[in-house]
Amino acid sequence: MEKSVIKICLFFVFLLIFQNESFGQRKAELTEEQYNVLENTYRKAKEKTIDVYYHTIPFESWMQSLWNEDNYSDMGVGFCSFKEPDIKLAFSELKKQVFDLEEKEIYWKKLSDKIKTSKRKKRSKVSFLSEPIIIGDYSFVFSRSVDQKSVHVLKKDTLGKWKYECGVPLEFELH
Repeated sequence: MEKSVIKICLFFVFLLIFQNESFGQRKAELTEEQYNVLENTYRKAKEKTIDVYYHTIPFESWMQSLWNEDNYSDMGVGFCSFKEPDIKLAFSELKKQVFDLEEKEIYWKKLSDKIKTSKRKKRSKVSFLSEPIIIGDYSFVFSRSVDQKSVHVLKKDTLGKWKYECGVPLEFELH
């Protein structure tokens, strides 16, 4: 009797382990809406191509500097004005959701030719992007490269298209 109870317990332990997605090393995927945001983040960039690392970045401590008193005020943050109350509420909600950022693979086939994914972290031109966080009609993409860290903010228009709204430079080096 005791052996059968142990076998049943072991069976349930193994069942729980194998059902856990992280055990199988499967990463969550970006949604189609998140790919639309990434695509539109760089739509008007002057560069012919934008090199991004092929995985999104999870939460990193520098992201919290968005809410430092040097950056954030009642009037706005960075180049983002709080004239519309919705954007201020979205930034408040972002403060809660930023900790949930996960590493996800960016599939190059789901992007236009303007955005190129790279597996080499050491390339000087590669940008590391967070998964887009979508809050209402606003989306936020944290970006890190060799010489800058920033947040890109997009807003969904009445036709459902993502348009660049504003940006927040967090850290940068002058060359």
